[in-house]
Amino acid sequence: KEKLRALQYLYEYCIQNRIEDLELITFEQERRFVECMLEKFPGKDLSKMSGIIESCRKILFLHADHIHWHAQVWYLQRFHFTKERINPSKNIESISFLEIIHEQNKKYLKEYMRYVVGITDMSVNNILYKFYDIRRLLLFFDQEDKDICEIADEKIHLYLEELRKKEVAENTFNVQLFSIRHFFQFLLVKGHIRKIPFQYELYQKKEIPVHHDRSVRDEVYKEILSKLYRFPEHLRLMFLHLWC
Repeated sequence: KEKLRALQYLYEYCIQNRIEDLELITFEQERRFVECMLEKFPGKDLSKMSGIIESCRKILFLHADHIHWHAQVWYLQRFHFTKERINPSKNIESISFLEIIHEQNKKYLKEYMRYVVGITDMSVNNILYKFYDIRRLLLFFDQEDKDICEIADEKIHLYLEELRKKEVAENTFNVQLFSIRHFFQFLLVKGHIRKIPFQYELYQKKEIPVHHDRSVRDEVYKEILSKLYRFPEHLRLMFLHLWC
């Protein structure tokens, strides 16, 4: 009953604001809907009402005849990834484009993500890391209110310099840099840009291998082994795998 009532209010809100597709509701429109409900029902628990948009998005995306690549949120359950591409210990449910304001830049990212999800054999974790790296880039330039393909090379350089100054491991920075380059390479191949706006090798950091001494004293691991039978099976197997 509560969900049906929330759905009715959502439909009324969409009619008033001329929203034709529930999957295209923006972050700002969603925020205003919650505010309208708070004004209409002061002091009431609106958890079911505020969650109705998320429920609609998920149901529409998962049960569509064809994948709705235009949607603001993609639910990964819809893609049926092979086991090799999924990490069972890290459940990733969705990819959200809501935070990006500039519509054209959002389309570029959706186009790129459609490529890495559907064409490449990247793991879901790697796909998500690439997505976050590129989304940060696009969010940084949202304030410019410009197509990312029209941003001056100098401004891209300034962004990369700022990224380089952050206190992260060399490998982490290089992975972020590679994600950004891969995105621009995609735009280049698709004909959206004429050249990549930076030279990857000039920004790449030298990686120095670091050995982490994680050894355990003999008496400690012997005690763990002697009491290992008390642990659940998956923890026993994890310990034996690391120990061996």
